Amino acid sequence: MRIIPSSSLAIQANTPVKEEAYKFMTFLLSEEAQSLQDREGFSLLQSVNDKNLNDIQEKVKSGAYKLPTGKAAKVSDEEFTKFKEIIHTVDQYAELNTKVLSIIGEESLSFFSGQKSAEAVAKLIQNRVTIVLNE
Repeated sequence: MRIIPSSSLAIQANTPVKEEAYKFMTFLLSEEAQSLQDREGFSLLQSVNDKNLNDIQEKVKSGAYKLPTGKAAKVSDEEFTKFKEIIHTVDQYAELNTKVLSIIGEESLSFFSGQKSAEAVAKLIQNRVTIVLNE
């Protein structure tokens, strides 16, 4: 599994505020910043991901976690365990490939409009992405 970051930050080698920039980057990667409530996606810290998943699992068990429809989510402990195992195997970082996302967006429209089946759209996406990856 790969993490595809939505943004990247760096410190310029010749910056006159190198120490302050390093402190800021250190803060961004801290448990405090990685645990901010409005932060989207997964953390780069396993401890934060584990805590968030455990919190969600408890909310699902208690019935407090609601779907957009208002119904309580039903997810087994086994499914949470599998997901946690997957999250723990992430060991690669990759650039976001906008060509692939664009292909998915274009081709999925025909499924959502009812023109093509999910299988037909999946084959089209697979063929186009294969061409892009082989280029």
